[in-house]
Amino acid sequence: MKICPNCKQEVSVEFNLCWNCSYDFLTKKVSGFIKNESTSVQREINCLRCKSEMTFKRNATFQNPVIKGLDEDLNPMLNNSETFDIYGCQKCGKLEFFSPVI
Repeated sequence: MKICPNCKQEVSVEFNLCWNCSYDFLTKKVSGFIKNESTSVQREINCLRCKSEMTFKRNATFQNPVIKGLDEDLNPMLNNSETFDIYGCQKCGKLEFFSPVI
């Protein structure tokens, strides 16, 4: 385990991104999750569990980790990122991820 210098949480040695604050151990800055609410159109979504209205939480980009021991030429092809809009239910706590609507 290693300790994140930004938030002091324990992070497994095989990960280069802190699960808690998105500190990137390679670039030495917070960069794993990018909050960018202005680029997304917010939707009206009801929770599939309790039928309550879900609220927009944030827009986040998730980066795939670098795979140790893999050929240096293959890692860039596998190390991509995906962006999602995250919605949450205030009543039951369910989170849902959606492709952003721009």
